[in-house]
Amino acid sequence: MECWFWNIDIKMQSYFSQELDQHRLRQGWGYADNLDLRKLKTKVSSNNLLDSEEQAAWNRCNTMLEYIKEGDLIAVKNVPVREKFTIVRVTGGYSFDIDPNIGDYGHFLPVDKVVVYNKYSKVVPAPFINALNRERNPIRITYKHQQTVRELASIDTSPEERDTPEQFKEKVAKWRINLLPHLKNDLKSSLSPAETERLILEMLRRDGVDVLWNAGPWEQGADLLCDVQLGYGLTSKLAIQVKMHWGETFDTTGIDQLEQAFSVHGAQGGILVITADKLGENVIKRIDEAQKKHNIQIIYGEELFSRLLELIADSSLDLT
Repeated sequence: MECWFWNIDIKMQSYFSQELDQHRLRQGWGYADNLDLRKLKTKVSSNNLLDSEEQAAWNRCNTMLEYIKEGDLIAVKNVPVREKFTIVRVTGGYSFDIDPNIGDYGHFLPVDKVVVYNKYSKVVPAPFINALNRERNPIRITYKHQQTVRELASIDTSPEERDTPEQFKEKVAKWRINLLPHLKNDLKSSLSPAETERLILEMLRRDGVDVLWNAGPWEQGADLLCDVQLGYGLTSKLAIQVKMHWGETFDTTGIDQLEQAFSVHGAQGGILVITADKLGENVIKRIDEAQKKHNIQIIYGEELFSRLLELIADSSLDLT
């Protein structure tokens, strides 16, 4: 039995929660019939080339077909709400059925909901939650926290213990939130573009990612390049683009550059890091278009500054 982390589109929390109640754990990039992973596997096995949308769906979701097995446990991030996570047990094999009301999320696994936890419950270990919160891949096996997932799925706890935040943990979370505006203002006034890229580099290295600093006049779409462990000895090349925009940003250059990195550097995934608090509607639209072709994630606002706060406060970190 393996244990997995599962990411969702944060805007679709209610939908994912409702689907879990119907014993379906869905994933995106399933908006057309040709993206059924079983059809894609047939093409891959026959050495037929996938188009860009097929390749994006295969890269993100093939684990559902190839590796996740009946009996595996999955920690689903931010479901039913951001402050919680849900552990489910896989009860069968991969299926494909596009939700007609959504026009996407065709990929799904049959599951049983095991338990829901508040992230700040006293029975939930902080290292596990830190890892779950930081996870950017749609689906990834977790080796380090497998035992924790198994224990959380099996220990005898009351609904109150699972759902009630531990007072001290909750206070620490509030302290962190209250510190974020001060950190943001200080970084805005004193941080250079090169220092911003260095901070992001160290943030990724702290998460165990092997990062090469590629910034410069010949960056060709990637400020940073790195290899990410996917499990089973597999790695994926990731391109990162860093943009210093504050407040609300309407600049789509970062997405354009990441798309360049996919062709120039052969990246299989990309992260756009923006210091802005809010993304303009044109940026959101451009991101949605790019995500249909490429595995691209966005880190900005509170999530970014929370992670930078942890990095800066870590006195054991070697920044030499």
